[in-house]
Amino acid sequence: MRRTRVLLAEMPGWRGEIVKDAIAGQPDMELVDDIPTCASAPAVASKKGAHVVVIGRELSQLTGSDLDLLRACDKTAVLALASDGRAFLYELRVRKIPLSSQPEGVSPACLPDAIREACHRRPSRPGEL
Repeated sequence: MRRTRVLLAEMPGWRGEIVKDAIAGQPDMELVDDIPTCASAPAVASKKGAHVVVIGRELSQLTGSDLDLLRACDKTAVLALASDGRAFLYELRVRKIPLSSQPEGVSPACLPDAIREACHRRPSRPGEL
């Protein structure tokens, strides 16, 4: 079984602990690192072979550094967890995909499913939809 390699970036306090606990209980996932900012995420994701980078904020107003993150992680899914519990998958095309139909967002129990969906929604070849 292929394990989904997850990198946490800019995941503050209790949200980080919730995500770590959710990942720890999944036999098909492993946490490869937990870094304080998104700035080094592309290099760490590449070095550690991360499939998904989970960040602790929504990219609602994309800045230059956010776009740099998406460009540099073109082979890695970027899953953003907003402070209100909503989860969004970001791709280089800057397509925001809601990953939960629940108004209250993604529950801690559903976080592993959101991470899996972020990883498996990625096209396997450039240009594939």
